[in-house]
Amino acid sequence: MTFLSLLLALFLERFTSLFEPWRALDAMAGYTRWLAERAARFGNMDGLLGVLLVLLPPLVVVAAVADFLDGWLLGLPWLVFAVSVLVLAFGPDLDEDLHRFVEGWAMEDEARMERAWQALGEGPMPDAPAERLRGVVGGAFAEAGQRWFGVVFWFLVLGPVGAAGYRLLHELATHPDWVGPRFHEAARRFLALLDWAPARLAALAYGVAGSLDGVIAALRKRLWAPLGDLPELNRRLLAESGEAAIHLERYLADELDARGVALVTELASHLLLRALAVWVVVLALMTIANLL
Repeated sequence: MTFLSLLLALFLERFTSLFEPWRALDAMAGYTRWLAERAARFGNMDGLLGVLLVLLPPLVVVAAVADFLDGWLLGLPWLVFAVSVLVLAFGPDLDEDLHRFVEGWAMEDEARMERAWQALGEGPMPDAPAERLRGVVGGAFAEAGQRWFGVVFWFLVLGPVGAAGYRLLHELATHPDWVGPRFHEAARRFLALLDWAPARLAALAYGVAGSLDGVIAALRKRLWAPLGDLPELNRRLLAESGEAAIHLERYLADELDARGVALVTELASHLLLRALAVWVVVLALMTIANLL
């Protein structure tokens, strides 16, 4: 059932947009602030204990529902629930973000490119065209590690609870204004720990789906880091691995026009799909071997 639920969820994620409005998890902000206000009566919520306090109630609900549905009607209710949790746990559409950047480049629309940069890049958007393209493409590889591969990994480890917990933690780690700086930093470090394994497995899949030489070099360079540096290291590993897998440098050496930018983003999108297919094939073999 685990592999089947994953296949169904990936199909829905790739070929439908029915769940897109709910993936933003807008209610998470209000819930986190509400809980922080009430917890303030008993002490400060800053730190890892506060993060765990926020995550615990929704994860208890997910675990209870999954346990209740398990075993009913040959597991079909559990399958529907698991697929629903997975689809909601997947992040926003990466192809849409890349397409928005390509459209902005073609129309010389700075506002459209800025929106794509906010979704994929880091820091302020640079002026140099090559650095803009590098930041967006590398950002797509890094974001895929958390929008897709991290969710899938923790679903395989802990079921619906793992997928839901990972996505909720990602929301806490990407919104510094929800509670406070210490809370945000604790969420970022906790997420970085959970990202360590899936980020490296995703980077390896980039190499298998593209060019492996540069990916191996990136894995050796960024295998370990202090906890405080781990969030940035995981992101850089994924970005550099994806860039090396498609040989991004050879395209940045040429003069960039709208057609060239569209080609590079299409290469990145196709590599991500092939890397995801690599994971699916490996998981299928593990299922056949009765390891899942």
